[in-house]
Amino acid sequence: AGGVLFRVPWFAPWLWLTLLLAARGLARLGLKPHRKLQFYGFWVMGLTALLVLLAVLAVAPVAQSAGWWRAEATDRWWGWGWYRQPWLTLPAWGVTSLVLLAFTTPWLLNKKPVKQPTDLHPLAVWVALLGWLIGRQLIAGLWPAAAVSGVILGFSLLLVRHGVGRVT
Repeated sequence: AGGVLFRVPWFAPWLWLTLLLAARGLARLGLKPHRKLQFYGFWVMGLTALLVLLAVLAVAPVAQSAGWWRAEATDRWWGWGWYRQPWLTLPAWGVTSLVLLAFTTPWLLNKKPVKQPTDLHPLAVWVALLGWLIGRQLIAGLWPAAAVSGVILGFSLLLVRHGVGRVT
């Protein structure tokens, strides 16, 4: 994977940022009919965190098999979870996503709200990323992970279809 910094590959922060921004865009697409809700922003943040957690389930098997990072449980309390990814890391990813969104949402808000066409770029990035991960999982013979990632991709497409109608 190239250079390593603090036992993490150099591209891990960019992967995190891509996942977070694509998940936020996907959440906005899925919740488009519900923009008049009183707590719409909190729903977007919560759905974004959920989508990031689902994406972590797709990334972890590829990361373990490709050697991007190695999960090392030093305590039995952690336990081994999904493809040697400790279960405790899932809430950590979710909380970190929510904290990042809480601090960055003011900069991501549209300051000049005018009617704009539906932006499907987050969907394209999400589908490309999950498709690439599914391909890597199939090549590595990680069939259960590929099946779970396919379900995650299907859920994402259903979410967008609910929000913007039939995407062709």
